[in-house]
Amino acid sequence: EDRVVVKPNTTPDLGRAVSAGSGFLFTGRLSDEKGVLLLLDAWVASGLDGVERLVIAGDGPLRAEVERRAAGMGSVVVVGALTPEQVRDWRTATAVGVFPSTWYEAMSAAPESFACGRPVVATRIGGLADVVDDTVGWSVEPRIDALAGALRGAVDPVERQRRGSAARQRFELEFSPAVLLRRQLAAYAAAIDEVG
Repeated sequence: EDRVVVKPNTTPDLGRAVSAGSGFLFTGRLSDEKGVLLLLDAWVASGLDGVERLVIAGDGPLRAEVERRAAGMGSVVVVGALTPEQVRDWRTATAVGVFPSTWYEAMSAAPESFACGRPVVATRIGGLADVVDDTVGWSVEPRIDALAGALRGAVDPVERQRRGSAARQRFELEFSPAVLLRRQLAAYAAAIDEVG
């Protein structure tokens, strides 16, 4: 166990977003395990539909169902698959990233939000549970009521700003390319030392 080193994937430093942004952003495959239908259920339960905007970016087997449900809502926008540049633009245009996974989830997308200084609403699943806490966002169980409560909490502009600043700081300390390069080189050096 002492010979295993875990290093997250690197995330480009997009720089802190200039504006505060508005609304929420889901990016990911439109499939059961990514929790997009859970998110839509929680969005209705939160009472935020028609008050805040929810942007859903991605494609997948549930796209038709997501578009059908979104058409009956007041402020859900489905933008489909995006280029990495378009995802970055949406990350800076919106205020909060949402990762409502219902199955094991890697953690690469949350640090992308952190890089922009955006807090995250996430379910406590897989790698997300290791990365997102109540300092840098809202971490909840994958249930409609829990996610709806977190979405409501994430509307508060003071909390958005406070947790967004903490998210940017966590990115700088743990996920920036320079930090991860140093960790990678240190792991190589340790392995070389061990084999002599």
